[in-house]
Amino acid sequence: VNSYAQRGIVLPLVIDEPLLNQNSIQAATMVGVLDEFARAGHQLFVFTEEHDIYRRSLTLSGNAYELESLRNKAVRPVTTETKTVETKTVQPPPKTIQTTNTRIVRESFDGHRTPSLRLAQVEGSAGSEDEFYLTETSSFADFPILGAETNVLLNQINIDSIGDLLAADADTIASGLSQHGITPDTVQLWQIHMALMCHVPGVTLDDAQVLAACGINLPDDLFDMDIDELLDRVAGFLRSERGQRFQRLGNRYSRSRLSGWRDGSRRYRDRWQRSRSGYSNWGSRRSRRHGQQSSKGQQLSSGQQLSSGQQSSGRSTDRATWSHSSRSNGSSRRSNSTARTTRSTTSRRSTKTMKFYLSRSEDVEAAPSIGPKTAIRLAKVGIRTVDDLLNADAETAAAELDVSHINAETLADWQHQARLVCQIPGMRGYGAQLLVACGMTQPEQVAGISSDQLVSQILAYCETKEGQRILRSGDPPAAEKIAEWVELAAASRPLEAA
Repeated sequence: VNSYAQRGIVLPLVIDEPLLNQNSIQAATMVGVLDEFARAGHQLFVFTEEHDIYRRSLTLSGNAYELESLRNKAVRPVTTETKTVETKTVQPPPKTIQTTNTRIVRESFDGHRTPSLRLAQVEGSAGSEDEFYLTETSSFADFPILGAETNVLLNQINIDSIGDLLAADADTIASGLSQHGITPDTVQLWQIHMALMCHVPGVTLDDAQVLAACGINLPDDLFDMDIDELLDRVAGFLRSERGQRFQRLGNRYSRSRLSGWRDGSRRYRDRWQRSRSGYSNWGSRRSRRHGQQSSKGQQLSSGQQLSSGQQSSGRSTDRATWSHSSRSNGSSRRSNSTARTTRSTTSRRSTKTMKFYLSRSEDVEAAPSIGPKTAIRLAKVGIRTVDDLLNADAETAAAELDVSHINAETLADWQHQARLVCQIPGMRGYGAQLLVACGMTQPEQVAGISSDQLVSQILAYCETKEGQRILRSGDPPAAEKIAEWVELAAASRPLEAA
């Protein structure tokens, strides 16, 4: 359309459902790009059935209509009559265009990935240089790591916005969501990331995760932070196994950027202090967490590898205690032989860093059950990474794929398998396939079952035709290996940390 316009041929651009299979950040970016295109003088029509997209469009220039409402409006016939009138040319008043303070930010990571566009909302005056990627009034759609299921569950307990979750007690929220395997430490980690994004200008979700992994759990932690020390912490974290997924951002964490965040935290210190006064139990919980991560920061600054108990997912001692408790409860139900086996494997595992075999940033082909041909099919409907797969709506994606052997149930199984490999250390693809086939879709389910029961279920399934297909007619996993999955699942990381 732009090319034709340069040759004097003006055409409208008509798009149907441009935001399918995009997470909230990608959708916001696309809406911003389309808005910029329209502001350049192009006529643009966007059709969608998504009410969230309609809601977003109301904040931008242009007009938004509900077609059903237009169809239901009575149309009066227009009658005309010939009449001679004296005409006068009247200059129309200048058109006022409502605009939002936004900025499209282009971030090039490396030569192997497409540059990422981000749409940042800006608080304050139109001339403000401070950009906040999240506000307390934002919906959960603007914090994509929660996922659609968690959004619905939070709404059911009257937590409707980022501000609501920040003000809530982590233990209370976790209690309300306990049946879904969400712990207080997981909620606390969400709150830390949200607080940094809401109150430190320029901090993205990736930045908040890196800062939290380096012991910056509050804007307060940045006020008097020594930049050299923070640089050392970040460099050490990026060298660690847990920091590998952020290495593409290494050049981003320069001295000037870290200094800018510190200065920004100081400029908005009063606002943070006012907001913090309404946050429940932040003082006690965050002080404990800060103390625990101070020693972690010393290890990071020395460039040492993080151990499993010091991963950047930000698990606190509370999390470690919960995992130990889960293992103890499971052990009480096991036979002596299985317990001895599990204790020996745990002892061996404690001497080395636990490894995760999948991250959300990897190509979708790295996920269990996804081969090269399937990856090509998924890419055609916008599912290119593991994160895209996890965030996709199974029914919508299946309808778009229109392949007989890939239905919504199959896609949901793939999502469960990918989630298990992302969250459980040492978990391989075939193990996740077997677990999901036996109805184990959450790490908490695996951690809560006795080793004997899991071994029995898995080995029985391996004898079936479907089990042999997963194993490719090979030998089933050893009972010792299956029993180890229970222990590993108890040490799972939050999905957002993958």
